[in-house]
Amino acid sequence: MIESLKGILHKKDPTTAIIDVGGVRLSVNITLSTYEKLEEINSSIELLTYFNVREDAMELYGFIDDNERYLFKQLTSVNGIGPKSALNILSGTSPNTFKKNIINGYIFGLIYNITAFYWIGSNSGADVITVVGSLIAAVLYLSIYWSIAGIIVSIIPTQQKKEIEYFKIKFFQNLKFGKFSFINTIQYQKVNQVDDPDLSFTPLALNVPEWLTRSTIAFSSDLFNRALYIQTGFTFKFFTDYYADQYNPLIGEFVSQNNVKIGEYPMVDFFLNSKIQQTRVFLKIENLSGKIEHIINEDTKYDYYAAPYTPYRDFSIRFGLVWNFFQ
Repeated sequence: MIESLKGILHKKDPTTAIIDVGGVRLSVNITLSTYEKLEEINSSIELLTYFNVREDAMELYGFIDDNERYLFKQLTSVNGIGPKSALNILSGTSPNTFKKNIINGYIFGLIYNITAFYWIGSNSGADVITVVGSLIAAVLYLSIYWSIAGIIVSIIPTQQKKEIEYFKIKFFQNLKFGKFSFINTIQYQKVNQVDDPDLSFTPLALNVPEWLTRSTIAFSSDLFNRALYIQTGFTFKFFTDYYADQYNPLIGEFVSQNNVKIGEYPMVDFFLNSKIQQTRVFLKIENLSGKIEHIINEDTKYDYYAAPYTPYRDFSIRFGLVWNFFQ
């Protein structure tokens, strides 16, 4: 295993650097970003390396920093992506941009980063199509395992070593005034945990909003000599912003994170329930507040999320019918 090379830069171009190490000149494959950071010819340089051994060749790949080499190794660990392909991918974008695209879920941006260099020199689109499947798989694979908070952090199962204190107060009230009902739920919760002395920053293992509220105002009545029963009203929901767990649909799991907050968005739903003898009908308009907000101002930002990077359902109407043929 060759960890690094230190010597005199003899020659360089956007894909290769030749380094004189004690009189032996070694050819090293490099990325475009590494080439741009190299010193002038005849200067002393040091490159981190990856040594690839094949049946017909032994190849050295050089990187200006460990961040780029780590990304290179992760790409080559995916089936269908070899060292040459990984080098082309990294030449099309910076490691930081590539990682941010993964974390932010910019799948189309990632596919562009990955496939851009495959169009160059291809005789036909078929050359690109044959690699796209593996490359998309690489994007999905990497999106599972990578997180970013200034440095590379692997998303792995971790046991919280210190104590966690969870405090909750919940208030529930159901007031009735004739045919009107006011149902209110208010909850306050707080999480405290002991900081880990081995870490400069201890992320919360349990993330919850500090305040939650849910209020419903409903009107209920029998009409037409009790032939028709209706119940209609509005439901208001709100919670303060917090670092919600991030959902990954690829593996169907939630991951604790401390980078992106959601919340601070009031949501209003409208509902109508009715019963005519053995027939029941319901109508629900969800996220009515979002529709009204965008009618008032078309440029309003869509900032309601069920989880980070997972939008809450937009304005929608749900309708249902239950008809019992026998009483």
